Amino acid sequence: MSEQVIDIAVKMGREEVEKQLAYQCAALITGQKVSNTFITSRSNIVRLAAVFKGTSIACRILCVKGNKATFLLYRRGALEKYLKRSDIACHLKEYGYENMGFGEMLRRLSQRYAAYICRGEEFPHELGLFLGYPSEDVAGFVSSKGRDYKLSGYWKVYGDADHCKKLFASFDLAREQLIKLVAGGAQMRWITMAYEPA
Repeated sequence: MSEQVIDIAVKMGREEVEKQLAYQCAALITGQKVSNTFITSRSNIVRLAAVFKGTSIACRILCVKGNKATFLLYRRGALEKYLKRSDIACHLKEYGYENMGFGEMLRRLSQRYAAYICRGEEFPHELGLFLGYPSEDVAGFVSSKGRDYKLSGYWKVYGDADHCKKLFASFDLAREQLIKLVAGGAQMRWITMAYEPA
C-alpha cells in the first residue's frame, strides 16, 4: 500500500463504518471475495445494514460482545456456490456441516463463533472456508497449527503461494481504490452499488 493511502487511512479514523468498510472489506465490495468478517462498534449495526440495503451484500451478526459486533458480510449467491464446491463441502463435512441448508450453515457458524468469543471454546476453523479461503490453506493452518506457511497475507497460505500472492496484491489495490474514493467523499452505498454483479 502506498504511503499516501496509509496516511489517508490513519487520518480517517477507524470508527466510522464506511471508512472501516473501505479498509477491511474492499475485496468483498469489489467482487473479488465471496465474504468478509467485519468488526465494528455495536452502535454501527443499523448504519451497516443501511449501507448494504438493496445490494447483493448481506450482513449476518456472528457475535456481539461488549461494545463490539462481529459480522459476516457476504454475497449470498457467490458464497452459496463456493460452499457447494466438492472440495469445500467435503472439508465442511469434517466440521459437522452436512445435509444443511445455507441458513442452517450460517446459524451453526454463528453459534460456534459466539461460543469461541464469549465462552473461550475452540476456534471454528471452518470460518476460513466461509471466508473463501482455499481448502488446502485452511487444512494446512489447522494441521500445522498456524506454522510453516509459505506466505502470510490476508490468510496464511499452505497451497499455491504464487496464485495467492497475486490475489493479495489485487486485494491491496482494491483497498487503495476504495480508501481514496471514501476519502474523496464517495458514499459506500454508491460504491457498493457500482460493483454489483450484472
